Amino acid sequence: VVEAFKWLGFSATWVSPTGAFSGSLKLGDNQMVVIAPQPRERNAELHAFLAASRGASIALAPDGAQLDILPMLLRERRVDFVPLSIDKLHAVGGDYDPEQALRNLAQNNPNAVTVATNEQTAIAIAGGWVLREDAFKVNALVPGEGKGAAFFAAFLANYLESDGHVRQALLAGHANVASFAKFTARIRISLRT
Repeated sequence: VVEAFKWLGFSATWVSPTGAFSGSLKLGDNQMVVIAPQPRERNAELHAFLAASRGASIALAPDGAQLDILPMLLRERRVDFVPLSIDKLHAVGGDYDPEQALRNLAQNNPNAVTVATNEQTAIAIAGGWVLREDAFKVNALVPGEGKGAAFFAAFLANYLESDGHVRQALLAGHANVASFAKFTARIRISLRT
């Protein structure tokens, strides 16, 4: 994930007080702390880090271990930005309709931006507005590994640069995934020859 952010122009330095799971990303005047997925036994450490980081913009990329505490973290205003897969959104939002699941999750913190993606679409909620953008059609296999990081990095970079223009950031995320797919397809072809 850090490399994807660096590629998009962020200066990225992993600066967690524990040295384990967080980093500081800076793009122009915008700075955000990004926390990657963690095992469940790290949740207490995550709570302590978030408590010590009050006032900082926090993006949490939760894994299954954080899904059960995500609503609480949102209610306590500890998280500002949450990228999820649509499958994880169903689990934490309590509904199989992605839009309703986003609305359910947003009730915990209407100021947070939550984005859920799958291979076909990305859906976001910000300020009570739900926005959806379909993925670009690509004539290349979109790899499973790395596409979430590619989307998240471009979305966040564009969101910060555009002062919160969510639809534009969704499109930037999809464009970066398409570029990533084309790039990895060229690498696979060159490795075969």
